[in-house]
Amino acid sequence: MLRYSFLFIFWCCALPAFLLAQTPKPAKPPKMPTDTLLSEADLAREPLYYNIGQAYKQWEKVHRLQLKTSGSLYGKVDEVHYRIDSLINLQYFQCSNEALETLPASFGALRNMQQLYLSGNKFAVLPDTVYQLTNLKRLDVANNQIIAISEKIVKLKQLEMLYLHSNKTLKSLPVEQIGKLQNLRFVNLKGTQIPREQAQRLQKLLPNCKVEFDY
Repeated sequence: MLRYSFLFIFWCCALPAFLLAQTPKPAKPPKMPTDTLLSEADLAREPLYYNIGQAYKQWEKVHRLQLKTSGSLYGKVDEVHYRIDSLINLQYFQCSNEALETLPASFGALRNMQQLYLSGNKFAVLPDTVYQLTNLKRLDVANNQIIAISEKIVKLKQLEMLYLHSNKTLKSLPVEQIGKLQNLRFVNLKGTQIPREQAQRLQKLLPNCKVEFDY
């Protein structure tokens, strides 16, 4: 009798573990693929999100995002949340005439980014994270306080439009590096202190690009 009692207790203890072992482990959720890059026309037709909280809730649908002052009570936008990298399909970002001085390192993870508009802020240098956006086609950092552009700009091989005008503190450019960006079609240097010789040299390196500068 004692032996049967022992076997019954053993079976009751072992059965849950046995059943657990037979239960298939849940598969790891597949990594969500990012969208392919949209054409400029298709991108323009995508809805423009203004609410960052709403954008995070619908992250897979967000292709365009604009951050702007919601009212004088809150002041101007002075930072971009570090979770911005969760918007993996983001291809257009605008935050103009605000108070940004930098961008989070996570911004560089937005490898689908094609259009970046940051004019009218307080950037003294272009954040290194921008140079990681290798699909970038339009870059607008006009009317900031930029004093230098890094040679890392050569990484932006898809760049077509570059707006640097009205940066009154900008005195020099890495001309040879920018001259390697053969997709460039337009560069605006007006309202800067870029020497005319540099602008003319850039125009020579990029004969198919229109370089505007103060004569």
